[in-house]
Amino acid sequence: GRFDDTWILSRYKNSISEDEHSAATYHVLKRLSEIAEAKPLDVVGILEKIVQENKRVGLLGISGSEIKSILAILMKSDNSEAKEKATALANKLVSFGWTEYLALLGGSAKNE
Repeated sequence: GRFDDTWILSRYKNSISEDEHSAATYHVLKRLSEIAEAKPLDVVGILEKIVQENKRVGLLGISGSEIKSILAILMKSDNSEAKEKATALANKLVSFGWTEYLALLGGSAKNE
């Protein structure tokens, strides 16, 4: 059976740390993409942590397509705060040199 979305989000948020890397991150990202529409603000918060941690350990390229698809969902959200945070995160990824995120931003990155 499936776990409650709220419970699973709290577990993900608490489990992403310096010791969590690619294998666990892939499964978390897959689940986040499934619940991004229903819980956009929670998902963007967890995604921010994943990006921060994966940048530190150099794994952003491995999980890039999953992150991009989640950001695309979040940037279409009715939740304006989630949409704003997702846009800021896409800009941050572009500033790290991941230019494939430019397409989500309409082709140009904002300087922050």
